[in-house]
Amino acid sequence: MNSFMSWVGGKKALREEVLARFPTYYERYIEVFGGAGWVLFHKPPGMDFEVWNDYNGNLANLYRCVRENPNKLKYKLRYVLNSREDFERIANLHKNGIFPKLCDVDRAAKFYQLIRYSYASGLDSFASQPHSIWSDFPMIDLAARRLQKVIIENKDFEKLIRQYDRPVSFFYCDPPYFATENYYKDVGFKTKDHIRLRDTLLGISGKFLVSYNDCPEIREIWNKPNIHIEEISRLNNLAQRYDGGCQYAELFIIRTVLDINDTVVDVEIEEPEPTEQFANDDFYVDIPPQFDESEQSENALSGFLKIEKDDQTDNNLYYKLGAMFKNGFGTEADISKAVEYFNKSADMNKWSSYQLGRLYLFGAEGLEKDKEKAVEWLTKSANDGNEYAQNLLDNIDDFESQMLRNTVMGLFVNLSRCIEDDYYKRYNSVRQTVDKKLKQMIRLKKQDMGIKDDNTMAMQ
Repeated sequence: MNSFMSWVGGKKALREEVLARFPTYYERYIEVFGGAGWVLFHKPPGMDFEVWNDYNGNLANLYRCVRENPNKLKYKLRYVLNSREDFERIANLHKNGIFPKLCDVDRAAKFYQLIRYSYASGLDSFASQPHSIWSDFPMIDLAARRLQKVIIENKDFEKLIRQYDRPVSFFYCDPPYFATENYYKDVGFKTKDHIRLRDTLLGISGKFLVSYNDCPEIREIWNKPNIHIEEISRLNNLAQRYDGGCQYAELFIIRTVLDINDTVVDVEIEEPEPTEQFANDDFYVDIPPQFDESEQSENALSGFLKIEKDDQTDNNLYYKLGAMFKNGFGTEADISKAVEYFNKSADMNKWSSYQLGRLYLFGAEGLEKDKEKAVEWLTKSANDGNEYAQNLLDNIDDFESQMLRNTVMGLFVNLSRCIEDDYYKRYNSVRQTVDKKLKQMIRLKKQDMGIKDDNTMAMQ
């Protein structure tokens, strides 16, 4: 579904690309810089725990009113005027900080009117465009239903991320773009906050996806180990009037190394081989398949294997070896070896039994899905006190459906790209043909009316 409003920097054009890059598995979805919520509204509602946040208090209040008092909000909007005088009066109230003193519904109605009737939703200048707010009422009703189970927050991004961080959390961050911070009203986001956001995200145990404008400053800020930066582009909507087809370059940023037990894996190991104490300490490794191999990871793996050969191993080390072979950390991925190591430690290590349950539930290369075995291992892990295994058991059918939905969504996104590319080529050729015929018709019409053609005048 669409959002009920527009906003500066909205992700309407990139929402499908964003969804296609969601992780396969997560239990908490947190939209840190909510804005118009294009990704949240486009995202299929599932069993995950959802949070929408924005530091703009007027925007957060509008969302709460849409969710809790949509009829009162529509009543307040029913007879607003699309006029410059009315707009400037409300804009002055906003600039003078009067909005927070109004009751919630009045504040929401005036803020919504300001968004709808301002140029590019910038809240400053009157757009002078015909628009009936009555036509927005059906979308407000749909948004009210969609937001019923969504937690609405109004927090600084760092406090919010730290509050909701879990190994099963996924944060989507669409902060004010670099050098455009002043476009966003009432948020106080400064240049230094780009670095604060990076440092906050690098310290969490959950997963994240960040979208940014493509510029040297952002590339430099995020030039860190285990960070993957992907280039992408979209149509520049504001430039279409004078430069048709103009593209706007953006970036998607993710981290490629995570673990499963509230710890970020530090692959920059100071010593080339881990000691016995390092192998037996209380941390667990779980690296996504896209992790790039490095010399440090190879050293870590060889060190672990040496400790195993010397018969100094324990259940924690078997788990780490299983995770490395499962995800190709320092070696080629080998699911059979991963299962072998997980099996060696599953009796005494709840994370090994948890990984076995996940492997049999979702399947892997060379390992077929086996729901019966998955339930067996997850039950053991849950009985050993693993709350994540228990959550998988409680929602096992929903997680299977969610994975299927994500896979289908990815296929549809790729298919839509192929169709769009083919359509664009055909459309261009048709448009060129139509333009030639149109120009010829205009030229003949001018001749009939006794008006000289531009080319003829130029030659004279």
